[in-house]
Amino acid sequence: MADVATETAGVPDRDDALVAATGSAPDAHSLPDAGSPRNGTASGSAAGTGTGAGTTPAARPAGPAPTIGRLQIPRRAVNAFVAAILGLVLLTVLINRFAGSAAETAATTTTPTTVVHQVVGGIAAPPAQSQLYAPLSDLLDLTTLQGQRAAGFSLTDAATGRTVTLASLRGHVVVLTFLNANCRDLCPVLAAELHKAAAELPRTSVPVSFVTVNTDPLETAPKGAAILHQPFLASLPGWVFLTGSLHALNRVWKDYGISITADAATGVVSHNELLYFITAKGDLAWSALPFADEANDGSYSLPESEIDRFAAGIAHYTEELAK
Repeated sequence: MADVATETAGVPDRDDALVAATGSAPDAHSLPDAGSPRNGTASGSAAGTGTGAGTTPAARPAGPAPTIGRLQIPRRAVNAFVAAILGLVLLTVLINRFAGSAAETAATTTTPTTVVHQVVGGIAAPPAQSQLYAPLSDLLDLTTLQGQRAAGFSLTDAATGRTVTLASLRGHVVVLTFLNANCRDLCPVLAAELHKAAAELPRTSVPVSFVTVNTDPLETAPKGAAILHQPFLASLPGWVFLTGSLHALNRVWKDYGISITADAATGVVSHNELLYFITAKGDLAWSALPFADEANDGSYSLPESEIDRFAAGIAHYTEELAK
């Protein structure tokens, strides 16, 4: 028995061996239990040595062991985060595109500006295209003059030489216009409008006379005036071209608001344009403002559609007085 005890004392205790190897005593929680595996082998006869029949190998871990200082993020969370970022980017692009489209629409949908027509050479520029479909009163720039007496005049019919007075036209609705004898002003346009207006007039109970007063102070006795041979005017029923002395003409121009500029050296005459509707009793009803486009060579023209509309306006207001 003494020999056995001596051998036991010569074998170092397990705890003493650990202290010698590590320099410190093992913690109670770090030591394996008597029945737990040690150095990769299971103790006890029930567990066997790991090579005998009937033994079960230990289950492999599902993933790498967590490491201190490194956060393991699941792949699903990463995918969700990337998808959220892409969604925000797409939403930002859509918002910017929508905002740009709305701004472009607002820029192109603007309120039309009002066009102010200046008078060049005494003739007003034509109204905007949209005015073709405006009320006739706007197209004609109609001004109501009812209640005012038309100024009387006594002039000469350039074609026949007979005297014509406003009083002699009593009982007729008078459409009074002002043009140059050489027909180099608004004459071709207004002639077409008067001709169309007369054609559109229905049969009325009151006769209608179309009277044009000469506005050329350089040619006051135009027996062979070009205007007398203007096709639309020459064939216009009830039309007369009146002229007279410069004194007589100047009085009519002043009474009806006609301003004239003449250059004797060049023979160029310019004037403003006015048209009057006079009742059968000799009263003023309305005034209108004829217009046309002036070319560089001084000629005047107007699209057929605008001539037709202006003519319709003349016919309409003439018929109102001749019913």
